[in-house]
Formats: sequence, structure tokens, C-alpha cells
Amino acid sequence: MKDISQVLMDNRINLKHYGEGNQKVKCPSCQPPHNPKDNPLSVTIENNTVVWNCHHCDFKGGSGDGSNSFKPKTYQTRSS
Repeated sequence: MKDISQVLMDNRINLKHYGEGNQKVKCPSCQPPHNPKDNPLSVTIENNTVVWNCHHCDFKGGSGDGSNSFKPKTYQTRSS
């Protein structure tokens, strides 16, 4: 399996850092012509896995073995 930096490089995604967490950056698929100050691509690195989604053009992807090793946070609401 490729490491995170190689997966991102293959998809032309440039991050400020490769530590765990979420970043908003430029989308290699749709920028320009969008506002140059906008960062529509959301990239999350967690547990040696990366996922991304553009909120403009729906460019999305990630790394991993296809088993959905990335688990999004879940929220519970208090019932009355």
C-alpha cells in the first residue's frame, strides 16, 4: 500500500502538513476558476489513512484497502 504522501501526490493534492487532522486546501480538479481565496477540498488524515472531498466539484477519494478503515465521528442526541 502506498503511503499517504504518495497517494496525495498522485492526486495532485498539496497539504500544509501531513499530521493527523483535517485541512481545507485548493482542489486540483476545479481550481481555478473558483475564487482563489477559497479552499474547498477537505482532507482528513487519521490512523495512517487519508480521505478527501471537494465541496465544489465532488472530487473525492482516499487511501486504504477499501474496507472503510476511516470511521467518521458519530454524534448522539439526547432523547427527551
